[in-house]
Parts: sequence; structure tokens; C-alpha cells
Amino acid sequence: MKVSQNPYVLLINPPFQRLLYAERPYIPYGLLYIATFLQKNGIKSKVYNADLRTNNTVNQESEEIWKEIEHVVKREKPDVVGIGVLTPQYASALKVASIVKNFDRDIPVIFGGVHSTFMADEVALGENVDIVVRGEGEETTLDIVKTLIKGESLKNVSGITYRKNKKIVRNPDRPLIKNLDILPFPDRELLINKRFYPHSEFGVITPSRGCPYRCTFCSSNAFWGYRTRSAENIVDEIEYLKDRYHLLDFWLEGDSFLIIRRHVLQLCKELKARKLHIMWGAMARVDQIDKELIKEMKSSGFCNISLGCESG
Repeated sequence: MKVSQNPYVLLINPPFQRLLYAERPYIPYGLLYIATFLQKNGIKSKVYNADLRTNNTVNQESEEIWKEIEHVVKREKPDVVGIGVLTPQYASALKVASIVKNFDRDIPVIFGGVHSTFMADEVALGENVDIVVRGEGEETTLDIVKTLIKGESLKNVSGITYRKNKKIVRNPDRPLIKNLDILPFPDRELLINKRFYPHSEFGVITPSRGCPYRCTFCSSNAFWGYRTRSAENIVDEIEYLKDRYHLLDFWLEGDSFLIIRRHVLQLCKELKARKLHIMWGAMARVDQIDKELIKEMKSSGFCNISLGCESG
């Protein structure tokens, strides 16, 4: 496989909720992080969320959705396509891949995400899937694209699974990014159909990746491990988004933000020092909360909490 010297990488979030006539507009921040990382490294990239309804029809027929995806692929004319896959999206991801290949058989199709990571060998057998990214996607996707530009073998790209001579090849794992602060803030301007997202979605921030706990019903630790951005870096993004999009309400989309108490207190201190006067919320476990911590959080604008009540 080989692509042009200046390839355009289109990252697609396949439909799922739309196919069930459900609607919860959300930004696929995982793909947006990858697109932004590619852009920072000189590779043009955009994110197309095929799970986002873009017209006033309440109940879109599935055929309309597939036609829309086909239209976007033909209009964008990507050199490389990446598809993020959760297990409920797998069937529709395969359909998206077939649409891409029907448009141009030579476009490399990359699958990534949680399902692709844990079912890599099976996914790599798909006739329209060329490469599977296992685990964190930024560095691996960039490595793949650089390799495709050079027309070189994939054998030296860590963190991927692919077919070669009808056999499955599984390259060594890629280490996780230790310092999340090195990643650029996800660029919301790279979203196709940006105007259809609720304004509040631009205020969703990923303060950490993964979780230190190993609940039997959850893949988070197995996929991400657990790492957190510095308090300063998180507040830098809050300040940037407040100025850029005039936001005052933010949601920290971490599996459980209160895991490291001193880190939470540092964030509160940083918010108050900069006098941003914003409101924010986060998810947490019930056993991580106490009166002193909540009081300090409230003084920095904390106003919303989502508590997990589970065992496992």
C-alpha cells in the first residue's frame, strides 16, 4: 500500500444510535484527538461523525444514512480512512468500510478503538479492513500514514495487526503515551458538520485516560491503563475554550475524576487563581467524596456530579 506525499486522512465514527432512531449528539473525542495529532504533524485530517443527525428528519431510514456516508466519502475524497469501533458499532463499521472500498478500492482502511483492540485478529480478517490499530491511536496512526507515504512495509509499525499473504500478522504492542500533556487540545474545527453539534458539546474535556480499577464489566483499564493530564494543562484547555467558543460550562469526561485527591485540589486552586468564573462537573465513585473536598470543588465552580453506583 502507498499513498500520496500529502495525504488526507478522514476519520469516521460509524452510525449506531441513528440506526435505532435515537439521538444524543456527541463529539467523538477519541477520533478528534487523533485528527488533531495528525494535523500537528503535517497530515491533513478531519472527523466525520456518521452517528450525528444532520437534518430535521426525526426518524431517518437506514438507507438515507448510508447514502449520506457515501456522499461524504465521495465529496471528501480521502487518501486514507480510519474508523473507530465500539462493539455495538462493528456491523455498521464494516458497512462503512465497504462504502469506502466501493468508492476507491485503493484507499487504505484502518480500524481502531476498543472492539478492534480486543478482537484484532477477527477484525483483520474483514475483506475491507487493511490495518487494525490496537490501543491508543495517535502515535500509531501517524506511524501508519508515514509508512504508507514511503510505501514501506508495515513490519516496523508497533501496535497494529494486519493481513499479509492471507495470514494474520500481529506486531508488538506500542507503549502508552506517558505524558498526556504533550498532546494538543482536540481541535473542534476539524469536525465535519460542526454546526450541528450542541454548543455545550464543545465544553467536554478529557482530563485523563483510563481508570486504575479493574471492574469486570469495564474495558477502560485494559485499554487505557490510567494516566492523567496535569491540572495546569486541563485549565489551559478550559481557558482556551472559554475564549474561543465563549463557554462557561464544562464537563470533565474522565471515568472517575476524583481518584487522585491532591490532583483535584490542584485543579481547584488553578481555576480560582486564574479567576475564570466557570461552572464544571465530572464523574466520580461514591467512596471518593467527602465534605471537605466537595466544599473546595464548589468554591472553584463545581456544580454537577455523576456518581457510579456499581460493584464488580
